[in-house]
Amino acid sequence: MDDTDGQPADESSDRKGLRVDIRLDGGIAVIALSGELDLNGTGQVSDGVSLALDAGARTVGFDLGDLDFIDSSGIRAIVIAQGDCRAAGVRLQIVGSSARVARALELNGVEDLFPGPATASTDQ
Repeated sequence: MDDTDGQPADESSDRKGLRVDIRLDGGIAVIALSGELDLNGTGQVSDGVSLALDAGARTVGFDLGDLDFIDSSGIRAIVIAQGDCRAAGVRLQIVGSSARVARALELNGVEDLFPGPATASTDQ
């Protein structure tokens, strides 16, 4: 998926946008997010989860290790993805995260919704 999601670039900032890479291996899908997850990227997260579910994934992992920024709309997109996966009988977990993103999940009270490792050893 590209990092523009069909939206025009925000010329007033130097934001990186969001890049979504999906790796499928058997029944496991890893959705790696990099850049910045804000309102502009929530559709890409939803699309990525839909692709993983449509491909028959039994487990979906979010790798947030290269995510530089996440705001409340990005956190909401991940929480909605958790609900979508649960409704499909699929396990969703966080498989990697920077300390900054893990702290944002903690501050918003959602870190316990996701099994698996929630923090990384370094934060850039």
